[in-house]
Amino acid sequence: MEVEWNSWWPYEDYKLNEEVVKSNADESAIIGIGVCMLDAGWFGPHSESSLWWKVRGDWHIVNYKRFPSGIGAVSDYVHQKGLKFGIWCEIEAVGQEAELNLLRPELIAERDGKKLGYACMGNPQTQDWAFGVIETLINDYKADWIKLDFNLDPGAGCNRTDHGHGEGDGLYEHYMGYYKLLKRIREKYPEVFLENCSSGGLRVDLGVLRNTHRTYLSDPDYTEHHLQVFWGATTMLHPSVCMHFTWSQSLYEKNMVKEPIAEDMPQHRLDYYIRAAMMGYPGFSYRLPELPAWCLQRIKEHIEFYKNIGSRFVRDGDMYHLTCQSVRSGRGER
Repeated sequence: MEVEWNSWWPYEDYKLNEEVVKSNADESAIIGIGVCMLDAGWFGPHSESSLWWKVRGDWHIVNYKRFPSGIGAVSDYVHQKGLKFGIWCEIEAVGQEAELNLLRPELIAERDGKKLGYACMGNPQTQDWAFGVIETLINDYKADWIKLDFNLDPGAGCNRTDHGHGEGDGLYEHYMGYYKLLKRIREKYPEVFLENCSSGGLRVDLGVLRNTHRTYLSDPDYTEHHLQVFWGATTMLHPSVCMHFTWSQSLYEKNMVKEPIAEDMPQHRLDYYIRAAMMGYPGFSYRLPELPAWCLQRIKEHIEFYKNIGSRFVRDGDMYHLTCQSVRSGRGER
């Protein structure tokens, strides 16, 4: 089970820091969650107000204002709680304010001289740089699980001619290079779990999935949407490789619904949010210390059910689609 402090909050409410992660890890250990995931915001300038998406690529810089003890110390704390430590990394992306643009300009994808916002994996030097970054996450931060994201559209791709690819095949070679990177990680660190995320499930191809362990289905995670995307994904994928959060706190504005978790909510609603995600591999994106006590207890009961009973069917079972695909806004079969 994965718990993640999700960073997709309106900027003024952004509160990701060391204490938040530790307090969530404390509750995770109590209710039986096995992986504590550190999301975006751990890197970049030493400021509580730095915008992580503008400095993607600066994985060598730890935001010590938010994480004064460093990421390794946070990882140690999570491990001491008996949990595995996960970390988010958008290894391909390069923000417009990232130092990487100046430090390693030869890595940056460009089209007709314009930066595309990512490091071109068609360049063997980029593959080596990226592998070094991942090795730091694994060896220095002791990451057991790496969530690999990619929140941009590369368009027609890079047409630089000094990357080792032709002017017209930069996008193709980028993906071939990314596959090589993933394979290299898997071969050297087979014990490390790789999660494909890629802009909330927008890149789910068999080349990526051949070299990762599980894929995230979609950023919006309200149950109606989950049923829709899960139905579609499982026409190609086994449920055991499909991961989605239960209806979370962190995306409620994007989900266009009010905060779903409350003291006075009926239990069957909470059950509905959680059990739907348990058809695959469920994760939780909650401020666990702030949840009502009965909700934490109920989540614990669901986790015990999944570990002892449900996961066996997800892992080993066959799946058949008995209805048409469910559709959002109350349309379609349920």
